[in-house]
Amino acid sequence: MPKSALFLALALTPLGLAGRAASAQASRPVAEATWFWDGEAWAPHSRTLWSYDRPDGEATLALAQVRDDEQWVDASRETWTLDGDGRQLQGVTAEWSDGAWVEQTDMAFAYDAAGHKVAARRRAVEQNGAAVNADSLASTFVDGLETERRFFRWQDGAWSEVLRQTSAYHADGRERTRTHTAPAPDGWEDRRRWTFAYDGDRLTESLVEQVEDGTWTPWLDQTYAYDAEGRLIEVVHEEWDGERWVPMMRVETRYAAAP
Repeated sequence: MPKSALFLALALTPLGLAGRAASAQASRPVAEATWFWDGEAWAPHSRTLWSYDRPDGEATLALAQVRDDEQWVDASRETWTLDGDGRQLQGVTAEWSDGAWVEQTDMAFAYDAAGHKVAARRRAVEQNGAAVNADSLASTFVDGLETERRFFRWQDGAWSEVLRQTSAYHADGRERTRTHTAPAPDGWEDRRRWTFAYDGDRLTESLVEQVEDGTWTPWLDQTYAYDAEGRLIEVVHEEWDGERWVPMMRVETRYAAAP
């Protein structure tokens, strides 16, 4: 998993799905498999396996594996310690290298009084074992909904804001649109935006556009499928090639059996 995977995942996950509470053991994901389209068929690429130490807590281990010569091979892992409420408080990422796990980053999260994750910080672990600041994010919630997320990178001894994410919602709390803006010489400029579609309260599609030559241009289309219990089980990503939507990636999620 790339060193920036945490922050990329937080940026791209629809807010209606991110951080969904695992109130029952059967609602928690235990495996996620990713396929890429090779032009003719879906080819297995990677998978993530989650483990839990508490029946009401978040994951304490995520093991990422890649497909190599028809076998699953360990690639990276994330381990977390939980707070008293079962929430991820601190984490460590490591990569499998030469038969051993090599620590790459450490992470820390902060929550507000209502339990919302409002801050995350990641540090890179150097070869001498020292941890140096890498990137961080801060979130703003209004009436329980995340309206803004700001991304920072450690540069020249200080935090520099590199991306800003804003979200608008329907009256019932479903995320309607999301926009990414980035610093520019004359202020902040639009980079990407998401438009979400629903069937009832289930997210069914998200259209992602990006600015090219000053014009919003289609980039990705993501469709979502659910099982009979309403759990997200598949996301299909298609990419716009200028003329049509082309399959790119498929992600399937499997959940724990009911206790």
